[in-house]
Amino acid sequence: MLSKKHCNFFVNNGKAKSIDIENLIKKVKKTVNEKAGVNLELEIKIIGE
Repeated sequence: MLSKKHCNFFVNNGKAKSIDIENLIKKVKKTVNEKAGVNLELEIKIIGE
């Protein structure tokens, strides 16, 4: 989920896997782009499969 304190933080409430977090990031980026016309850039680098 997105943090209630800061919308730039993702919170794992227990059982999310890395792919779940990646999918959530993609969904947020797409939604923000569609609604606000802003292209968000990751401040982290995702490595691995």
